[in-house]
Amino acid sequence: MERPKRQLTDEHKAKIAAALTGRTLTAEHKQHLSQAMTGQVRAQCSEETRAKMAAAKQGRKLSESTKEKMAAAKRGRTVSEETRARMAEAARNRKRKG
Repeated sequence: MERPKRQLTDEHKAKIAAALTGRTLTAEHKQHLSQAMTGQVRAQCSEETRAKMAAAKQGRKLSESTKEKMAAAKRGRTVSEETRARMAEAARNRKRKG
């Protein structure tokens, strides 16, 4: 029989987060966690749920610092000729549609 899950208060969640903040995991512990999660499959969202999530993010403005971080992460990255060709084709298709 499955035990009912208890609901944690926001105060309790904050205490747990504070207690765990800054804690570092050993390489061995990380390996155990990795092995425990291996093979587990997340439930797939329904199309309706995916549409709701997309609508919620629609029109959000990114901060300048976030944009800079995203740009820095991509800086220096090279893509293959095949990828460049696919990107160019996608851009041409967007131009035709819009």
